Amino acid sequence: MSSYGKRILVADDDDAARDMLSALLVQAGYNVHATRNGREAVAEMRRKHFDLVITDCDMPHLDGRQLLSYSRTAWPDTPVIMLSGGLAESAEEVNRLGAYAWVEKPYDTWFLLEIIRDAAPAAAKMRSPMMTAQAKGA
Repeated sequence: MSSYGKRILVADDDDAARDMLSALLVQAGYNVHATRNGREAVAEMRRKHFDLVITDCDMPHLDGRQLLSYSRTAWPDTPVIMLSGGLAESAEEVNRLGAYAWVEKPYDTWFLLEIIRDAAPAAAKMRSPMMTAQAKGA
């Protein structure tokens, strides 16, 4: 899968972490839009389509779990990767909420890029007519 032209929304209240991840993704060829919290992320998602959302779990004004829940309802075809320095219980919770992946901070950049590369084809598969029909019970 080519990263060229894929749009990724990054939501993280930590300026340094958000800037570092955004720079990494731009260098990898992605179009990146960064926000400081879940509320800003939802506003951007209402204006533009994103191929992937990467969000921190703990943020003000709508945390990552709330953003994930909202995203799964409003944009079910958009994979969400959760980043957290939290415990394994967080991973189980976000998987139950429908996250594509949960990645513990600090993360290995190559590992995260591999997950991101895998997420876009999974999203395309979710949008396919066959998958939609199966999801509706047809």
